[in-house]
Amino acid sequence: MGTQRVYNFSAGPSMLPLEVLERGAELSLCRHLETGRVLEVLTAYLYVDRGVTRCEDSTDYRLAVRPGDTLSVVRRISDRALVKKDGVTGWYFGRLAH
Repeated sequence: MGTQRVYNFSAGPSMLPLEVLERGAELSLCRHLETGRVLEVLTAYLYVDRGVTRCEDSTDYRLAVRPGDTLSVVRRISDRALVKKDGVTGWYFGRLAH
């Protein structure tokens, strides 16, 4: 089994320029111009600074979650939630208990 490379563009690389490839209501498909990496970014996190599109914070990491794990919800969208578990931020696609 290969290793999964995780990119977390927060507080630093996330401030670098992005190219918006496709803007959506909740998520936008973007290319990180420094790395060339294409990822989904919360549209609400995109902003323009001096004519350059940037993102506030973003990750494409899928958190491994087991029943009973405690998660802090950062943001919910229609098909997933951006959550924190043990200090790590990532996406969770399962059902969340209230």
